[in-house]
Amino acid sequence: MDTSTDQARLNAALDELRAGQGLLRDVLAYLERLPPVPVTRDFCKQLRARLDAPAQAATSTWRRELHGIGPYTAAGLPLLEASLVDDELRVWVPVDVKGASRDFAVQEICRRLATGTIGMSVRERTTDDALQPRSQPPKG
Repeated sequence: MDTSTDQARLNAALDELRAGQGLLRDVLAYLERLPPVPVTRDFCKQLRARLDAPAQAATSTWRRELHGIGPYTAAGLPLLEASLVDDELRVWVPVDVKGASRDFAVQEICRRLATGTIGMSVRERTTDDALQPRSQPPKG
């Protein structure tokens, strides 16, 4: 399975769905300006219910999130965790890295940045991932 192709198809489908929702909103606005006859009122009610449905709201507020952890120390502790949501990138030392390990992680990050860049693999977060615990970035 090619996840990049699947993701591109999903993004295209969501864009089409949002465009269709916009068209339905325009149609509803037009119909609501027509003389109030029972057939038109009923149709407007059905359109409004469809546009207000939770599934419709979810597609209009959908946000893409990429998440990554790494690189790792020789002991297997992650040095960094990162999350990219829309156009906001947050990078942090995982909260479960504590004490001397946290101090070592910060020093190692600084050492690696001073000598080049730090790379990490990222992947799309899915609904299943949302059920799994993960450390949170500091607020602000």
